[in-house]
Amino acid sequence: MRDHTGSIYYGWKVVLAVFVMLMFSSGLGFYNLSVIMTALIAERGFSVTYASSAITLFFITSGMSGLLAANLMKKYDPRFTITIGSIVGAFSLVAIGFIREIWQLYTVYFIFAVGFSFSSLVPGTTLVANWFNQKRAVALSIASTGLSVGGVILIPLSAKMIHEMGLQKATFWFGVIYFLGIFPITAVFVRSEPAFLKMGMDGAALKSDINSDHQTQRGVPYKKAIAGRYFIIMISSFIVIMMSQVGAIAHLFKVVNDRVSGEMAATAISVLAGVSVISRLIGGWVVHRYISIRSLIVALMLLQAIALTVLAFGTSGDILILGTVAFGMTMGNLLMLQPLLVADSFGLRDYGRIYSFGWMLISIGIAIGPGLMGVLHDLFHGYTIPFLSVSILSLLGTFLLTSADSPPDY
Repeated sequence: MRDHTGSIYYGWKVVLAVFVMLMFSSGLGFYNLSVIMTALIAERGFSVTYASSAITLFFITSGMSGLLAANLMKKYDPRFTITIGSIVGAFSLVAIGFIREIWQLYTVYFIFAVGFSFSSLVPGTTLVANWFNQKRAVALSIASTGLSVGGVILIPLSAKMIHEMGLQKATFWFGVIYFLGIFPITAVFVRSEPAFLKMGMDGAALKSDINSDHQTQRGVPYKKAIAGRYFIIMISSFIVIMMSQVGAIAHLFKVVNDRVSGEMAATAISVLAGVSVISRLIGGWVVHRYISIRSLIVALMLLQAIALTVLAFGTSGDILILGTVAFGMTMGNLLMLQPLLVADSFGLRDYGRIYSFGWMLISIGIAIGPGLMGVLHDLFHGYTIPFLSVSILSLLGTFLLTSADSPPDY
């Protein structure tokens, strides 16, 4: 973790900042969507279909605006993009508390998605990938663990605040926490390599920050990468796997709440996030030393299909928690491994553009997942068919990835 001068490699400070950024953006955004959805249904009278479709809009918009975030990251100081995200995300969370009509629901979720995408995975993974080469899996596993830590710490707090304060007062504090959690630490620690090069540092100083962990950026050109068969099949597999995963995440709180209790539902979300913390760190270490990224992804996709089947039929708290543990093991790694697979397959030359384009397409699946689950819930009056459906989709994603050929040479 130290360079040849004995100083801590600056990339690890960037990892710390990304960890914290993802903790607050995921804890109050990604994971919190299911808690807020339940509150909107209970307090504002929205149907499951309407509330779920707002989450669908959120993920479509965040995927598309991720392309804009990647372009801004390439042209400007990354702190500019993240600052915009922290402000817009905070404003949107406050605004959620004032939602009364359908058009307000969709408008606020659209704006929130932009803020979220500017302060979450696209800037976070791009920064870490740019700073690390040899230890990229370990660095990204540590940074992305912030996603799960956010769920562990903030979801129980969020559920408690909404229960005790009501949605409007709780979301005001969500907004305050979102901004204060993201802006200060990223403003202090986030830097990109171009930012250092432009500071006029001499050769010795430059070497002390950009050590052997960071190498010349090589890779497949953007247009060649996205037009290739490997990219198309690989992204298709993640479209269906993330459709299944995020659809299940968005409805996990409600299915446990419906079948057992609200307290058990909050516990399930915390368990989901907690298991994903541990499994993500283990996954980063295993990939770095013992197994290929693609092989681990295939195994986790199969495990996700099994976990979702357990959640489809589970009715007791113990069985639902068991399914949640297995699901958390997959969720903790698949979200981390996808950007690693992109970097490993296509290099760093155009990583930001390739990843953000792929993530936009994956976001289509992510967006469809919650809405699909909501529609199936209303049609079949329960969650057995919805969870069984996304289990089958997980098997489809596994088949697609195993059928993909080798990535292009660079």
